[in-house]
Amino acid sequence: MARDSSQPKLSDLQTSKRSSSCKTSKLSLRNSELAVTGCRLARSASFALLLISLPGDVSTNPGPVALPSLSVRDFTRFRGLKVAHLNIRSVDPKLDSLKLWLLNQPLDVFTVSETWLKPSITNSEIQIPGYSCVRSDRLHKTGGVTMAYVRNCIPYRVRPDLGASLSESCVIEISRPKCKKLIIWTIYRAPDLNLETFIQDLDASLSSVPGKAELILLRDFNINFLCSEMNNDKAKKRKLLLVTNIYHLDQLISTPTRITERSSTLIDLLFTNTSHRVSDRGVIPSPLSDHCLIFCVIKSGVPKASGRTIEYRSYKHYSKQEFLNDLRDIDLDQALNKDDIDSEVDVWN
Repeated sequence: MARDSSQPKLSDLQTSKRSSSCKTSKLSLRNSELAVTGCRLARSASFALLLISLPGDVSTNPGPVALPSLSVRDFTRFRGLKVAHLNIRSVDPKLDSLKLWLLNQPLDVFTVSETWLKPSITNSEIQIPGYSCVRSDRLHKTGGVTMAYVRNCIPYRVRPDLGASLSESCVIEISRPKCKKLIIWTIYRAPDLNLETFIQDLDASLSSVPGKAELILLRDFNINFLCSEMNNDKAKKRKLLLVTNIYHLDQLISTPTRITERSSTLIDLLFTNTSHRVSDRGVIPSPLSDHCLIFCVIKSGVPKASGRTIEYRSYKHYSKQEFLNDLRDIDLDQALNKDDIDSEVDVWN
């Protein structure tokens, strides 16, 4: 009996079966290897996570710590004279950011230390719209330098006579209606400046301040006011306070103003002889410097900005058709034949 050629041979069936068995074995072996590799990766990852979690201070979302911007404090809501100070450590490359911030958060007086400006840089190069600039430059070496930006509507005068004994200070006197004269004084003490000499010069300068004047002293003294008993700054702090107490100056800043990976110090200070008139004060982290901004708000006596007059055309009784009729009736030759543009505009109006 002839075999049907369409039916597979027994040998073919056996070969196909063996081939399928081999593929299944290879697939099972491959899945097994993947499973082993996955277990190893999972074990390594778990071990790494365990090591990371052991310190106990790891953020759930690791990454660079974003410092709050200067705008965290809305200065526009305060009533009073708003005064702030920042050790900016070079103002020139940060001037655009400073302009933008002062535009959104206007201060009345903003003092700066360590501007690193050279006398060859003019005031027009560091001007901020809406503010006048007062500066005190180093003449014989780079670094340092103090400066103040004063809002345009505030009357003031520069008082270099008061800070004559100090090499790096900027003094302005503000006149306020029905208030005492207010002296805002910015001082920077370089770390290598002899403390004894500095304190003697400071004492001589403070003695020249009029007795009835209100005083705000903003400064980076490079003396840590958060010093411990074993710290060398303890003696420096005591010597400085001996002088400031003579002139009834209270230090208003109590939190660190410079925070690094290894230290937390309070070296940017704010002294005043009228602390009862201070309605608010504080420290604001700044993206412009490794120092924080310090500020205070003094009650009353701030001149208000002059009002603006806005002229506009009323369209309450406007009629488009009548307006077009008026245009058709105008003799344009009268307007175009005048000798000057002002006369032509008058005729047109």
